Amino acid sequence: MFLAKSIVCLSLLAVANAQFDTNYASGRSGMVHLFEWKWDDIAAECENFLGPNGYAGVQVSPVNENAPTAPWYSSTTTTTSADMEQEAPTC
Repeated sequence: MFLAKSIVCLSLLAVANAQFDTNYASGRSGMVHLFEWKWDDIAAECENFLGPNGYAGVQVSPVNENAPTAPWYSSTTTTTSADMEQEAPTC
């Protein structure tokens, strides 16, 4: 029983400590969600607005293919992983 309580306590401590390692650029704290945006548009937004205004990061849709017959809510993005690799260094 002591072992189980110790594991739970250590797990909670590890999760609580994660809030201090946000992987943001130093001195920045805001995150923006650009789901369903094309990579070229994300790169332009990063250069023209997000970077100069101190945003810390960008979350984007995953790069996955979806079936053309799938419902609209299951779509991810309209661009490819090659587009992402080209535009990712911009942000």
